[in-house]
This record gives sequence, C-alpha cells and structure tokens, in this order.
Amino acid sequence: MEATLNMHSLFPTPIGQFEIPSLTEEQLEFVTNQDTGANVSNRISLDKYILEDRVMASLKSNLEFCLSSYYKIGVSTDPDIKLRITQSWITYTNVGESHHEHSHPNSIISGVYYVQTLGTDAICFHDNRRIGRSFCVNTPVLTQFNAPTYSLTTPQDSLVLFPSELVHSVNPRGIENVPDRISISFNTFYTGAIGREEDSTALIL
Repeated sequence: MEATLNMHSLFPTPIGQFEIPSLTEEQLEFVTNQDTGANVSNRISLDKYILEDRVMASLKSNLEFCLSSYYKIGVSTDPDIKLRITQSWITYTNVGESHHEHSHPNSIISGVYYVQTLGTDAICFHDNRRIGRSFCVNTPVLTQFNAPTYSLTTPQDSLVLFPSELVHSVNPRGIENVPDRISISFNTFYTGAIGREEDSTALIL
C-alpha cells in the first residue's frame, strides 16, 4: 500500500495586490519633479511625507481604502483598530540600478504603488525564515514550500501591500532607453485600541 501525502500550508504570508486609478497629470508632474538623493542602489525622494501633500490627497484616499480592505482580510476584523499611513516616499530606478534587500522597521503593513513600470518589472520577496539557517541544500524543483524567493509582477497603477517585516528587493534593471521605474512606498502603524485589559496587553494609540 502506498502512502498518500497531504501537504498543508500553515500561516501563509498575506500579499495584497490592487489595481487603482492612474495619477492625474498634476500628481504625475509632482512625482516626477521631486528633489532626490542617493539610495543604496537607486534614488529616493528627499521628501519622506509625499502623501501628505494636498496634490496627492486622492491617491492617499485610494491607498487607505485598499489598506483597510487588506487589513480586514489579512490581519484583523476588529472595528476598533485601524492603520494610518505614516511616512511615504518615492523611489526612482534606472537602467543598471536595483533596490537592495530590506524590510521596514517601525511599521505594521507596508505598501508600494507603481507609478511607472514595464511589463518585466517585479518585486522580489524573500523567505524570512531562511535567514541564518545552518544548512544549504540544492532544490532543483522549486515549489511554494521550498522556494527561498518569490517574484511578483508589478504592473503600472498597481498597489502591493505586505507585512513590513517581510524582506524584499528589486533586481537590477537591464533594459536601456526606457523611463525610470517610479514607485511610491509607505509605512503604517496602528491607531485605536489594541490588546486586552484583562490580558494586561491593552494599548491606546
């Protein structure tokens, strides 16, 4: 008699992807005319509160709606808890540039809205559980259970939401004579009452 294997995917990482309206001409002009500085391997806006500008009000409203939808399904249905957007910034990635592996401290859920991308652009997520593992084994066939990374295509005008501790990166752009890859990133934090008084975990934010 042959044994039958049933594999279970425990504690999946929720990644939300939305399609939202394009930026207005005024918003696009605002985004493309920001002062920038050097990032590790691309460029970043000097303004770290991009979504607080009045020009970006409609975009921020759309992002908050998506964030609320994601939170209710992927994190908690408690109506007394919400997430607010904290800092927000723009990254610009040209040919040969990339985005280093990183996560977002002091944030609950992070998001990236893709203003200007190509069909080949993607965000690469890394399995946090593999960091510091003692052994390295070959995996000729990758599956959802053993893959150390996962690349998610990022179409223009799409939004990706994910837990802030999830390590992610962007591979080097290898296509010349194309516009910059432009994305707006943001962090979030709780607002409201979290925890339970009877458990000595209550916290008002």
